[in-house]
Amino acid sequence: MRERKTNWKCPECGGTNLVEDPERGEIICRDCSVVVAERRIDQGPEWRAYNSEEREERSRATFMRNSPTPVQLGTFFRRSYEEEEFRRLGKRHNQVMFNSRTKTLQFAGERIDKLCSSLGLPSYFRGEALRIYEKALRKNLLRGENTDISCAACIYYVCRGSEDPRLERSLFQISKAIDQPIRRIGRVYRKIRSELEEELNFKPKLRNPWDILPSILEGEELRVAKKIAEVVKENKINAGKSHLTVGAAIAYITNVLYKAKRGERGYLTQDKIASKVGITDVTVKNRYKELMEKLEFIVEI
Repeated sequence: MRERKTNWKCPECGGTNLVEDPERGEIICRDCSVVVAERRIDQGPEWRAYNSEEREERSRATFMRNSPTPVQLGTFFRRSYEEEEFRRLGKRHNQVMFNSRTKTLQFAGERIDKLCSSLGLPSYFRGEALRIYEKALRKNLLRGENTDISCAACIYYVCRGSEDPRLERSLFQISKAIDQPIRRIGRVYRKIRSELEEELNFKPKLRNPWDILPSILEGEELRVAKKIAEVVKENKINAGKSHLTVGAAIAYITNVLYKAKRGERGYLTQDKIASKVGITDVTVKNRYKELMEKLEFIVEI
């Protein structure tokens, strides 16, 4: 028997000290031994499991995942049937159960799962991206667009609104993952943002260049890089530029200055920094030249 915490009271003594007998399905008052309730239904399974392997083997159901796609329950015909009648019946059944929109969402969900896994994004990104894809599909914003590009644009949409800067992925990283041009992904992203911004209450997070510096530098170099980033922000040199490119250029400048003090060659090349941030080395080079032309400061290292 086990104690039961409930609002019930014993009809005889009015006590609340009740115990439950799960084998008999009875609730008994411990003070006066009166059976308060009987023939209660056991809500648990009819089988017993003594370890996780037995529980996983004997369980026949699981919780449903939250999904924006409509979930339908029905009969599925196995493909092993060789009779022509069953093949025609199964084909007709699938046509009735699943329309073109449902099939499109299911295929998009698979592509989003694969892309999020390759980018190292958490599971809740997948649900948000699929929800945005479903809304864009309902408004015919993705007509004639490649499915991979549309899924990539939805994932980039979620990344731009993420609170954690470590989970943000650049267009270069996403386009490299699906082997598609950046311009096409950016065009679909801008279309989705312009049409769904009010409905989704989307506000892209404003990033600072020093958000990505801890992933590139450490120790004294990180301290110097933050000083340079403060100077860049005070003089508004980063206005209209991506925080990824400005942060990468600041990291390269810091590395060159810090290693020049000790007479060593910088170990972080533009190519290495670009691969860490997710941009091209040409972009780092161009942004580095712009900052060196506009920056006038003295850094004590």
